[in-house]
This record gives sequence, C-alpha cells and structure tokens, in this order.
Amino acid sequence: NKCTYCLLWLNLGISDSPVCVEKIRIVGNITTTYTDADYPEPKFSVFYFCLFLSIIMSFSWIAFFILSGTIFNSEKVINQKFKPFYYRKSETHFIACKGLSQEMLLQLLILQTYVCSLANGITPAIQVYSSQPYGQLTHYLTVRFIALANTLACFLAFYFKKIINLRLLRYTACISTFIATYLLFTAVSSPNPPLKENPWGTAIILTCWTFTSFLFQYIRSCIAYLLRTFSKEGHRALFWYGFVTQTGSAMGAMLIFFLINYTTLFKVYNPCESLYQ
Repeated sequence: NKCTYCLLWLNLGISDSPVCVEKIRIVGNITTTYTDADYPEPKFSVFYFCLFLSIIMSFSWIAFFILSGTIFNSEKVINQKFKPFYYRKSETHFIACKGLSQEMLLQLLILQTYVCSLANGITPAIQVYSSQPYGQLTHYLTVRFIALANTLACFLAFYFKKIINLRLLRYTACISTFIATYLLFTAVSSPNPPLKENPWGTAIILTCWTFTSFLFQYIRSCIAYLLRTFSKEGHRALFWYGFVTQTGSAMGAMLIFFLINYTTLFKVYNPCESLYQ
C-alpha cells in the first residue's frame, strides 16, 4: 500500500516546478498587481487519487475482518518451538525461549499504534509545509529519499534479527519522536522555517525526513517480526498488528486534518513571495 501511495503521489506531478505569473487583485475601486505561483495541473484528478486510496483502505479493513473470523474459529497452535538466536542472557534471548508475554504483546501493539499515527497519519500531511520552503527540488528529493529509507529499513530488520529487542525499539521510538518534533516545528514555522536560505538547512531537513522515515519503518518491521515469530497468539497477533496499524493511522490523520483545516498553525509556502501585504 505504501509503495502504491508513493507512486501515485509522484505521478501527480509533485516534481513539477511552479511558474510565477502576474495577477490582478481588485478590492473596491483599487486595483493592484502581485506575483503568485501557478502550479501545473495534476496529471490526473485528485478526486480519483483519494478514491483509489480509500478503496485500498477499504479492502484492508475487509481483509482484517475476514482474517479475524478465520483465525478466531481455527485451532490454536500449542507447544510452539522457539529457537533462541541470541547467545547472551538478554531480553531477546528471554523472548526467544519463552515467547512474548501478554504484557510485552500489549506494549508492542501500543508502540505500533503510536508509530503509525506519526508515520502514516501526521508526518505525510506536514511534509509539504516542512520541506517545500527549502525549494521544490528539496521537496522532491525528500519524497524519493523516504521511499529508499523505507526499503533499507525493511532490509535491515529482516537480515539483522539478532539485535531486535524491546529496549532497542523504545530507544528508537524516542529518537524518531525527537526528530519528528523538529519536523513539526519546521512545518509550523512555514513559510519561514529555520535556515531557509542556508544550504545547511536543506541538508538538515533532507537528513531528518530520511532518518525519521527509516526509524519509523524499522520499528514497524521489527514489531511485525516479533509478533510473527515469538507471539504465543500465533497469527492472531498479526491480526491485531494490522488492526492497530489502521487505527493509529486513522487517529493521526484525523488529528492533523483538524489542525490543518481548522486552525492557522500551518501556512502554505508561496515561492513567488506575494508583493502585497
């Protein structure tokens, strides 16, 4: 779903630069001219873009309910064999030998809900406010780097399973939240974020977006691995993983939708700098 979303977004024409054009503003008997940004028309309607994503989400919910009925009525798998893969007496070794307890399972699901509310709900909505003031190219590269970071995070989570443990996930979530807070600050500061005209500002914003997306994706991949491999609930744990993923995403999306549309916290950047006050 995420790859589909990125491809659709890019195909809308996100990399096309705006054209500054002279426009006329008439207020009463006073006529003024100003320069405004004229963005190219999308390659296809935004309505169909949102409709397509809504259909994908609907199919996801239907799949979860079908899986719920299938899993809950199926026989439970007992006496699952967990092979320890960590040689030290660590938290990971304990999980591998004993399996995930109910408390650990709850912690992982709560963490998944929180991460998805940020990664799928809030940060995608503020990305344009955060990165576009640094330039259209910066905004375009941010989208590209995020896609690469997500792929790399999945790769590392799959091939470096020995280092996965709950403590690492907690620390990673704290670091990603700290960086996401800075990104939120730059979005609120739009159209004049910190270091706007400085090359270091562009480098920092690209690094922050890439690293944050990498950490968010790494956390989600690790949680999915732990639930699939070590949970005593078997496939039921993956069902709840999918459920909290959608729930967290919806909660974050509703919150940021309200803040963007019904408050004045976020202001769209105008690359042409309007000449009237």
